[in-house]
Amino acid sequence: MAAAVILSGASAARAARVAGALAPTWRVEAMALPAARLSTAQAAAHSARAARRLAAAGTLILWPTLAAAARRDPGLGVWRRRMDATLRGSYLSARAFGLAFAARGGGRLLLIVEAPLAGDAIGAVLAESLAALADGLRKALAPSVAVAQLRLRPPAGSSRRLQSQRTDEVRHRTEEAVAIAQLGAWLAAPLASTTLVPAARPPRG
Repeated sequence: MAAAVILSGASAARAARVAGALAPTWRVEAMALPAARLSTAQAAAHSARAARRLAAAGTLILWPTLAAAARRDPGLGVWRRRMDATLRGSYLSARAFGLAFAARGGGRLLLIVEAPLAGDAIGAVLAESLAALADGLRKALAPSVAVAQLRLRPPAGSSRRLQSQRTDEVRHRTEEAVAIAQLGAWLAAPLASTTLVPAARPPRG
């Protein structure tokens, strides 16, 4: 029987692509991050329930999507919603699963950090914050919980102009393929491995 891994934060389409790539060795169970509309207490309770239900899998892959239409003046409301949906949700899920893994004797967590689209200032802040979150989790969680980070590089030749977003979105699909290709190797590694998973540079397109 295929071993289960929990994939959190990915879109349904991405989850399907990951599941197809990892089958039949691994069975992917997709899980949504806590919704931005929830209060922090509600989001924490949502994550704790999910961890109790799914922690037996022993592996959590957090892959929050950073892609969003960049706006020159997004406003505080947009900033808050994206922070809550991505950074807060990732932190609460990782903490809940990390504690549940430790209570069961160990587990592992991989946080995949995308490169933001060109011109997306909020996405850039989120990417740096998620990378810092992975480092903090590695120090804060029990030694029996291995934490790794896969930081995707910015698309080759990426422009910082807003009108280049469509090109960057195509390159993000290439990044996704690179990341998926590395997941199998990471999953097959020893449980204690905490080595940063390096991302190969996508081919120029």
